[in-house]
Amino acid sequence: MEKQEQGKKTNSLEYPFDFERYIEEQLREIGDLDERKYARKILLEGLGKCIQAMEQKYKKLEYRIFQEMDTRVNQYHVCFTIVKRQYYDPTNESLFPVCPEDFLLLQKEQKKIEEEKEKEKKGRQIIETVYLEADENSCKAFLEEQTCTGWVSQGESKKELTFLVKKSFRYQRAVEKLYETFLDNQIPWETVNTAYLDHFFDLYLCEEENLDFDTEKIEFNFGEFDTKVRRDLIPLWNIESMSFSSKEFRMPCMNDIYYEHEIILEDDSQEYSYLIQFQEDIAGVRFEGRSGVNGPEKIVIKSRKEQYDCWRAFRLKQGQLYLSLDYSYPLLSNRRKDSFVQKFTASMGQEPLTKADIFRQITELDIEGYVKLLECEVVREEKKYPPVEGMNWFIKGEFFPMDTRRVLLFSFRRSGGNHYLQDSMVRYAMSHMQMKLNEYRCVGRIVEAEENGKVSG
Repeated sequence: MEKQEQGKKTNSLEYPFDFERYIEEQLREIGDLDERKYARKILLEGLGKCIQAMEQKYKKLEYRIFQEMDTRVNQYHVCFTIVKRQYYDPTNESLFPVCPEDFLLLQKEQKKIEEEKEKEKKGRQIIETVYLEADENSCKAFLEEQTCTGWVSQGESKKELTFLVKKSFRYQRAVEKLYETFLDNQIPWETVNTAYLDHFFDLYLCEEENLDFDTEKIEFNFGEFDTKVRRDLIPLWNIESMSFSSKEFRMPCMNDIYYEHEIILEDDSQEYSYLIQFQEDIAGVRFEGRSGVNGPEKIVIKSRKEQYDCWRAFRLKQGQLYLSLDYSYPLLSNRRKDSFVQKFTASMGQEPLTKADIFRQITELDIEGYVKLLECEVVREEKKYPPVEGMNWFIKGEFFPMDTRRVLLFSFRRSGGNHYLQDSMVRYAMSHMQMKLNEYRCVGRIVEAEENGKVSG
């Protein structure tokens, strides 16, 4: 048993060699038994320990090289889930509402937000936000309906109401703000999986008159979508918005009238990543004191202000996320599977050049629980595949218009039966690959795989 373990240790060296076996073979050539016992004691206890120490050094060196090649890809991963509003746990330090107004306890704050929404929608008030647990084609059909009906009881009678159906753009604005913060902090942007967010819809009251009834008592009629609509759900992500104020220590810059404010991160900074939300008082941000792959130990903010108050930042919970009671919906993350090849290619800035590179990048997205890539090929029938809005809608390709690009068609098959998020996973994969392949227009489709291995639509 010990010999097998020793054999495994030697695999960490750059060439395979069983030192223990070699020593045993040489000891057999010693005819004098006393001398052989003495030699075994010296060689195995002396030289053997030196060999083990050298192997440990190799392992540490290998680990260090692997970690230093990290390119911050998985240090700022963004994760989503959805939960019933009544089950939201404010004490959970892993997951927070994407929009804080989804869970406000003070009626005063709620009233203020509703007034802002009324102004934004020309007097129309958001009555409710619903989640459609259906595929993307059903979501498009639901949105094309434009309206739905409902009623509310007023005494012995019922008042019929008509509601306007719109996509919940407040969640998209939250992602856009996050993207801008990534750019301000000079952190590479990785496509986030907005599958959950894209299934939320706002219902507006068509009449502009003031409501004189409790909106919670409204009963809706969604027609054919009744069984798919989920009420009172809110999206959560692993990002907490926090504020911080000036500390005593300030370091004036020598090149101009600037101050550098140092923010020393907490002892648990290994579990968090930070992004500073820029404003007019902030001239720049840099991260210092990196410890392995565990993120920065200090953030230095450059500003013309000697003192500051209520600057804001995003704190991203990394690693294992805690799911509270009744958090039953799965987590959707943009975290990539760790591998040496992935870290090496990312550090070298290498774009996918071969089909194997493309398959590897799709596999790293960890979407095989929903869909699996079968084939990718360049097709000539560009008009057959109209452009579809991806999950990076806020990034515009100004130099390479989409209508002039060749189509790179990705064919996927379903994994584990039908699931309403499967086409959303394909769109997420295409949004990710579109960032890597600017010369093509990436298009994805779900097909059925025949037994002979051919793809049929």
